[in-house]
Amino acid sequence: PVGIVVVLFLLGGAGAGVFLFVGSASSDPDRETRIQQEYSEVDLGQVSWNLPLGSSAMVIDRTFMCNPVLILNHKIEEVTTLQSEVERRKNFLRGLVLEIISQKPPNYFRQPNALELLALLLRDRLNDWLGPTENGQVVVDRVIFTEFQKPNN
Repeated sequence: PVGIVVVLFLLGGAGAGVFLFVGSASSDPDRETRIQQEYSEVDLGQVSWNLPLGSSAMVIDRTFMCNPVLILNHKIEEVTTLQSEVERRKNFLRGLVLEIISQKPPNYFRQPNALELLALLLRDRLNDWLGPTENGQVVVDRVIFTEFQKPNN
């Protein structure tokens, strides 16, 4: 009987230790899931560009259209304040997006990874224009496209 009591006592202690370990791990603020982190985005709206015809007369639709959405850096403490600042500059940022798109040749938009390349380019150029925060962090974490239309051949 004494052995059974000792085994039960050890099992109870081990269970309590596991319970405390799991409880403390889930309360760690650095281990928050992405959905729990503060999240801000700025929708720049639809941007369209009619690509030059070039030498191919087979082009049916030569329009490139996208709707870029800026996902702001969630590590910035005052991300909601920063969001309002970016919102105020939304029209200028749309103009930058249009300028970047208009400088690309038509074949650029026919590449299979054109949207990924454009998203990275836009993120870098917009961060250059917006500048770093007081702590040296970038403002735009990612650029996603909620809508897009590539030119057809």
